[in-house]
Amino acid sequence: MRGRYRSRPTPEASTTEAALEAMDADGLRALLREMMPWFDDVLYARFVNALVDRATRTASGWAPKAPDSAQVVEIQEFAEAAKRCGYAEPSDVDAYLRQGANAFLAKDYATAFQVFRALLIPAGHGEFHLGQHEMIDEVLGISPATCAAQYVVSMYMTATPKNRGKAVLSAIDEIQCIGYFWGPLRELERVAVEPLPDLDDFLVQWKALVEERVLRGRTSEWDSHEDHWLREVLLRTQGPTGLAEVARASKRANDLWAWCRALVE
Repeated sequence: MRGRYRSRPTPEASTTEAALEAMDADGLRALLREMMPWFDDVLYARFVNALVDRATRTASGWAPKAPDSAQVVEIQEFAEAAKRCGYAEPSDVDAYLRQGANAFLAKDYATAFQVFRALLIPAGHGEFHLGQHEMIDEVLGISPATCAAQYVVSMYMTATPKNRGKAVLSAIDEIQCIGYFWGPLRELERVAVEPLPDLDDFLVQWKALVEERVLRGRTSEWDSHEDHWLREVLLRTQGPTGLAEVARASKRANDLWAWCRALVE
């Protein structure tokens, strides 16, 4: 069975909304348990991922159980075997990445980092194939981009405060084969399950590192990832004034447009 996605409202949409509003929590739970066996593998994985993530972020205090050390070793051995044969079954990778996400949601960041590092980086670099035609999103139920952001947050949480900026930059460099970090600060805060500690100190480090990379690497008028990163951190730390300084110094159209958008907003 294949899941189908509707791109526009259907005539029964209002009825569906009304029925959802009419059901209580127990009724919705019963309905979901009844329907879950009918989901295909990808839809089931996506539903479970969304369910666990949202349940963790409620006020209940519930969190999934992180894998233990033996399970982490199993995942690492699986990844090594996949690299040797050049292929991994998508359902297995889904299940193991879910374990990494569970560790992340349980705030066991060291374990999450180990699991994601074992699977995401070799998959992103093509060291093993999942049978996809193009992107691995095609065959996985879990979102690789979300896992990539969780990997970077795990690096943030486990790094020493004085080295946090360099550690996060290194993690993003490693994982950009999976996740496109046009706005790293936004991505980190999107997936984090608790406030990022010492954020103000991190922003100072991050701004200096990104400015250095932009100055060292700019060779054309085209925007790079780092140009986006710099504008993001400047807007966060200095507001439109920081963007104005960059636009006046670079005289680049994209920097000017970013400053204008900030002023309008």
